[in-house]
Amino acid sequence: MPYIRVRCNRPLTAETVKELQKELGKTITLFPGKTEKWLMTDCEGDCALSLAGSADRPLAMIEVELLGRAKPEAYEAVTRDLTELMERVAGIPGEGVYIKYENLEYWGWNGANF
Repeated sequence: MPYIRVRCNRPLTAETVKELQKELGKTITLFPGKTEKWLMTDCEGDCALSLAGSADRPLAMIEVELLGRAKPEAYEAVTRDLTELMERVAGIPGEGVYIKYENLEYWGWNGANF
């Protein structure tokens, strides 16, 4: 049950959101055992993100939540992929992309927990 939330301080067109969602479905497979089938995404533009007190440059905050844990090299691969994706699709350079990972022990769905 992975979840990826992308927040940017720049506008995201409907086309850009669709492309991000499609590519996030590929990115999640870099974690062994994770597939697009269970991936939920949330992509939002025009957020009030700032860094060092300034919102003058393009920024993105990405949150990745996973049920369980993966090996360190999987997180490294996902970080590289997400950073490249944000630059290529949303025009946000790597130095403006922050990624937070959260590993969960429990995940509820359909009235039960995994």
